[in-house]
Amino acid sequence: GPFKFGCTSLTISDKILSNLNLDTDIFCSPNGIAFVKRHIRRGILPVMLEEILATRVMVKNTMKLIDKKSTLYRTLDARQLCLKLIANVTFGYTSASFSGRMPCVEVGDTIVHTARTVLERAIDFIRTNPHFGCRVVYGDTDSLFIQFPHSTRAQAFEQSHLLVKALNQLYPSPIKIKFEKIYMQSVLASKKRYVGMSYETIDQQQGKFDAKGIETVRRDTCLIVSKILQQSLKLLFQTKDITRVRRYVQFECEKILTNRFNLLDFIFAKEYGGKTRYHPLAPVPALRIAIERSKTNPLAEPNQGERVPYVIGFNTELVNANLIDCVWTLDNVLNYKSQFKLNSMYYIKKQILPALDRCLALIGVNVFKWIDNLLIDINSNDRQQGYNLDENLRKNNLHQRCIICLQLTNTPLCNECREEEDLSETMIICENKANKLERQHANLQRMCFACSDRMDGWFQCSTIDCPIRFRLHKITQLMQNAQETRKFVYNEC
Repeated sequence: GPFKFGCTSLTISDKILSNLNLDTDIFCSPNGIAFVKRHIRRGILPVMLEEILATRVMVKNTMKLIDKKSTLYRTLDARQLCLKLIANVTFGYTSASFSGRMPCVEVGDTIVHTARTVLERAIDFIRTNPHFGCRVVYGDTDSLFIQFPHSTRAQAFEQSHLLVKALNQLYPSPIKIKFEKIYMQSVLASKKRYVGMSYETIDQQQGKFDAKGIETVRRDTCLIVSKILQQSLKLLFQTKDITRVRRYVQFECEKILTNRFNLLDFIFAKEYGGKTRYHPLAPVPALRIAIERSKTNPLAEPNQGERVPYVIGFNTELVNANLIDCVWTLDNVLNYKSQFKLNSMYYIKKQILPALDRCLALIGVNVFKWIDNLLIDINSNDRQQGYNLDENLRKNNLHQRCIICLQLTNTPLCNECREEEDLSETMIICENKANKLERQHANLQRMCFACSDRMDGWFQCSTIDCPIRFRLHKITQLMQNAQETRKFVYNEC
């Protein structure tokens, strides 16, 4: 009789069943769904996907013969990605029950169960054949991570190809196990989160930084986290010296604490889901910004799915402000009259260090102690001047270096240089620095005026990803600091 199949029902006559041989004509999947084999009838999905996957393999093989910096390589890379997405979406629509265009859950479940069975069979084969000298350390969806202990890169390539050849003899066509790459150094943080230096061919001399699921490739964090994490992991993989990694992280954190950074690297851009998807009082930065925009202009509310940029600074009106009260829009930040001050400690302790800890804690490193030692060094001058260390850290006062000896201090001149009798050299240094920044500021302003076609300067730039705009904002701050330093030195003289 009829039975449910996909979004409809299916009826198979007894005559058709009697003409089929259960051993040679029918394939029974691991989840109990029966299909006739290809010599009886080919399915729609196999015909379509076989052509798509074969074309993608051809494109990827061509990419290996082309310079990676060429335009043709980027074009082919985009095409193979399109083919991959078409294949993925086809499978997704097949198994989707709510938004699917051709829902057939039985086919989707069969694909998943069959792939799982293939991987489990490969794992059992590796465990029962120790002469290959390898072990499975991770498996996910359609891939296996296999470790070859005490092997060189050349030996790992040779052993991998032998293993793949043996595994492919277990499966019928068109199922095929494919060797992809070798990780010589890698970090497997958790499920779907790993990173390493990959080698795709035995002749490849330099490893490629390959990351999946960590902050270097995610869009829900800011650029400074991605840059520091990527460079730290590269140093660890290349030098295997955790001391160099620690020095690099401390140097970058010191730059943030001493206001030597590019504001463009500290911007978050989270997706806005629309007012109806949030509670009115939900502590979501994108929602807070959308509400503020709607108060002045209802049409200024971000579209659903649009990414809303913001940064985390200090709230000058509230003493014990929550994090949601410290959200600043870029328009308010880039307003020269604003008192914006970056919450450096939030970015360091809540964004940068946790991302590093998720990778480096696996080798027994406590990255949070690195910044504790750095903060003690930065605030040593404050203790000499009678400042309370904890209070100073809470307020996150901006620190700077002495313009003469480059010692960290809270004033343009440290105590030792301030006691010098002759400050004429100091005056010359301050004057030259201020003049240089004033010239840079004037040049950047001319570039902005030329871009906006307004030489009078009365315009409001709305671009949020223009490096010149952020550079002009930074140079303006440095110029004002240099002018204040020059005034401070003149008063000391």
